[in-house]
Amino acid sequence: MNPIIPYSDILPEFCAQRCVAPSVWGNFGPITTNPRIIFLRKLMFDLGLDYETDMWEVSGMTKDGSSVFMYNFYLRGTSNKMIVAHHDIANPRVDNCNDNSASVINALAAKVLNPEVNVCITDCEEFGGKGAQRLSNKINAGYFGEIEYVVNLELTAVGGMNFFTERIPMSGLYQKIQTLFPHTPTVFVPFHDGMIFRRNGIDSLVINPLPVDENGRMKLHYLNFCHSERDTIELANYEDMDTFVRFVVTPLIK
Repeated sequence: MNPIIPYSDILPEFCAQRCVAPSVWGNFGPITTNPRIIFLRKLMFDLGLDYETDMWEVSGMTKDGSSVFMYNFYLRGTSNKMIVAHHDIANPRVDNCNDNSASVINALAAKVLNPEVNVCITDCEEFGGKGAQRLSNKINAGYFGEIEYVVNLELTAVGGMNFFTERIPMSGLYQKIQTLFPHTPTVFVPFHDGMIFRRNGIDSLVINPLPVDENGRMKLHYLNFCHSERDTIELANYEDMDTFVRFVVTPLIK
């Protein structure tokens, strides 16, 4: 089976795009100089995906008090489901492969495979979820029509069909996961964009694949790789990524 998109070409190039400035705030540079933003816009164009750029200015986020620009990307569809992945990074000195470059690529692959789904690539998850709040306001204003729930992708470079989520029994998305994948483990998770969506009354859960050991137990230590020198492109398994999009994400947004 041919991959949905050429992951092995796209993901390493995306991971190579670091911040312009020697700090995390370089991620929020002008659109004409930010390498990750430049790469994403070209990639979406090359994949034939129509997108909207939502740029806004935020003050008080730098030590000197100057403003930064943030960017969400909206790829609208006709369904009532949405996929979200954040594109910002916390450590400009590492690949940020699993957190969260791979998820951005997987979200775009899901859009290629399922043109009807709404896909949004958010900014500033690593610094308080400001992009998710911006998106929440648009969802609640009806900008995307009625949205039943948001599938939030985090750390999706490896693991394939083996994934975990949160335990939110009142969530319609949780009930769907339990129906389609009844043995899915639920664990406590740190902050992510889905928490911002839920705070705004929008059903959302994080979906996080992880590899398993020889005994079938998830390798939870992978979660400690975030923001560290261990989050390298060597972590990625392109077959796992393709499997995850086809057989986990796609059934959840149907």
